Amino acid sequence: MNKRLPRILIVDDTSLERVKLKGYLGKRDFEMIEATDGEEGVAQYLKHRPDLVLMDVNMPKMNGYDAITHIRSLEQDMVTPIIMLTADDEIDAIERAFVVGANDFFPKPINFPLLHQRIRYALRDADRERELRRVTRLQDTARTLAGLAFWEIDINTNEMRWSEDAKDLLYWIEKLPDVFEQGLSIFHAEDKQRVIHTFADAIQSGSRFELEVRSPGNRQDHLLKIVGQMEKEQNLLIGAFQDVTSQRRLEQQANYLTFHDSVTGLPNRKLFNRDLEECVEGLDQGASMLVVGVIEILRFQQIIESYGVEVADQLLVRLVAQLRNHAPTDSLLGRLDGGLLAWRVRLTEQTSHKENRKKYCLAGLNNLIVLGC
Repeated sequence: MNKRLPRILIVDDTSLERVKLKGYLGKRDFEMIEATDGEEGVAQYLKHRPDLVLMDVNMPKMNGYDAITHIRSLEQDMVTPIIMLTADDEIDAIERAFVVGANDFFPKPINFPLLHQRIRYALRDADRERELRRVTRLQDTARTLAGLAFWEIDINTNEMRWSEDAKDLLYWIEKLPDVFEQGLSIFHAEDKQRVIHTFADAIQSGSRFELEVRSPGNRQDHLLKIVGQMEKEQNLLIGAFQDVTSQRRLEQQANYLTFHDSVTGLPNRKLFNRDLEECVEGLDQGASMLVVGVIEILRFQQIIESYGVEVADQLLVRLVAQLRNHAPTDSLLGRLDGGLLAWRVRLTEQTSHKENRKKYCLAGLNNLIVLGC
């Protein structure tokens, strides 16, 4: 069975630009679709559901910003990579592109080999995002089909009873407890008091409660979601629980991928900018100083073209490892794009003198970095 070629939608009102893009990318195993303006671009997106969109900015009928906004409103999940193509390199234009939902910003005139690599990276990241969402949906379906296990505590006798499937859900517990005092043993020591206070409040007030607590297993702590309420007529505290360990792990993984570079594990542009904004807001007048630098791997695109993406990725990983070893205290290293890294250092009164600050910032970068043979 032949694998479908990645489908790219070109939206540009200049016919020459479309011809050049189709000519170059069409020879590199991409299926090409084109549109002459933003309005037609939205229609072609709905018709063909491309894997990636190359969007011009200034076009008749509907500009690139409005077209991206429209496309994002039609998506259930913002997964389709959209790369904005424009000769406008103003900061405001770049910011607006990211605000409306663009994933990347590429300048004109176009460097076709570099654009090709950007497209490959964007498609790879989109595939990872889709796979992660697919796995997440499968987990959600499995939990729904499995249902919940139930428990109840008789307030008069302190007896604790479990539903039949509780043993299977709490498989790491050798024997389910028969009384509440023993039941506390299934919880992490740091969570026991919270459980006691929550249950006591529910018994007294009759209110419904929901909490997540840890339960120590053989190899890891499991995370249990517990819901319950007081049944006053029978004087029972009843509830249900569910093992949400995998769900929370997937949520953490999804959140990590959103804010970190997939190759180096460094904060990406989005997270680095957020950190920078927080640092600027937290600066004390005259008491601290913020230093931001950019580290660029020269001829990084030539390395990719000569040795391949895998070698370039290995180079980045090794370089980042060395930079981390030499990084000053309270510093942050991020990957903005390609071979472009950003470096932020926050200085306090301990390095208050100007000359000391300079030496402090440059000390780590003044070392010989060996990447191997």
